Amino acid sequence: MNQHEYKEHYNTLSDEYEELKQKIEKIDTKLKSKKAGSLLMGNFLNEISARENLIDTFDEKLFTSVVDKIVVKSYTKAAFVFKNGQEIPLNLDQYR
Repeated sequence: MNQHEYKEHYNTLSDEYEELKQKIEKIDTKLKSKKAGSLLMGNFLNEISARENLIDTFDEKLFTSVVDKIVVKSYTKAAFVFKNGQEIPLNLDQYR
């Protein structure tokens, strides 16, 4: 293998390495995010389990432990966005 062929082969391998490295970093980021979401959900379930009675009134502490934000999308549509990234849409027409 001459110097030119070697350099081309090296560059190809180097590019593949960088591509795979970026894929691994993305997967690692997703995994960390899922672990964090799982931890939040576990904390939420522990909070619910620790209660002696059913929840029959609004509990701000419990609500803020799982809900990240409420997004108003239009006059008739909104969504609860949970800390794990899950989103539940709301149709506000039914509350008129």
